[in-house]
Amino acid sequence: MIEPEPYPPGRLRAPTIRSRIMLKVAEHLVGQADWQQKQAMIQLRVQGEEEFAYRLLGGDSPRSILDVAEGRIDVALVNPATAASAAARKAGLAPGALVAIATIPSYDQLGLAVTTASGITRIEDMPAVRPTLRVTLRAQRDHAVQGFVVDALAAVGVTLSDLLDWGGTVSYDPGLPHLPDRAGLIAAGTVDAVFDEGVYNWGELVMAHGMRLLSFGEETLERLETRGYRRGMLTPQRFPSLTEPVATLDFSGFMIYTRRGAPDHLVEGVCAALLAERDSISWQGGDRLPVERMATDALDAPLPLPLHPAAERFWVEHGLRAR
Repeated sequence: MIEPEPYPPGRLRAPTIRSRIMLKVAEHLVGQADWQQKQAMIQLRVQGEEEFAYRLLGGDSPRSILDVAEGRIDVALVNPATAASAAARKAGLAPGALVAIATIPSYDQLGLAVTTASGITRIEDMPAVRPTLRVTLRAQRDHAVQGFVVDALAAVGVTLSDLLDWGGTVSYDPGLPHLPDRAGLIAAGTVDAVFDEGVYNWGELVMAHGMRLLSFGEETLERLETRGYRRGMLTPQRFPSLTEPVATLDFSGFMIYTRRGAPDHLVEGVCAALLAERDSISWQGGDRLPVERMATDALDAPLPLPLHPAAERFWVEHGLRAR
């Protein structure tokens, strides 16, 4: 597996990218002569009508997935891409109820780190060892990573409540683990476990403080794949402190998605906006949106949902997806 090059240290951060994407899409659409919905609040409506016709959301929370499925939001972003497929299955949505338009690359994995003193090296060790862990999680309760952590533990028969019953603690702390609040906890040795995404920011940090990144076994990964997740890999290529690859869950991609019944002209308009504005839309890897990889199910731009038929046609017709 050849991984993408690391993103530059001064890259734009995810919240800025997500909001700019949707603003650029809206900017392009209202500039088209044949686009009737021109009054915008990241909502679009026909001039003079009382109701807004389309709603574009630039957030990343999976709690918006049902809003998209039920038509309260028309086009949204979700990070990671597989949060949509996992949430759709968990909610019991019919297969194909949600569909993709494109995925903006963002290469990332889930990291479950514990102290070497815990005696565990794989997530599957937890039920037998019953480790006493002081865990730090992301403070944002509706962040997609929370569902990833809960489902990863559930795949081996463990809950967060079990961690408490085994004498541990679970705290919800601000920011990513490499930022001051949680980095301070790690450096002081007041936590024994870090469960989060964005692992490229903090993997080496936790290993430098006596932690190891837990691997996922094949059966666990297969179980999670049936729930809509994808497997990922932490490699010595990215983490020099690793002596061998660590299997985990993928956390890649800002997927733009909609419901199956979304109008073709809306989906085509979003695709056309992405293509037309690619030179003015920045992403984590640079100043030009890589549309050539956004409909190909790339390693850092997965498509866990089928493409909307109008998106499929558009990308094929423009030579950006194989027939």
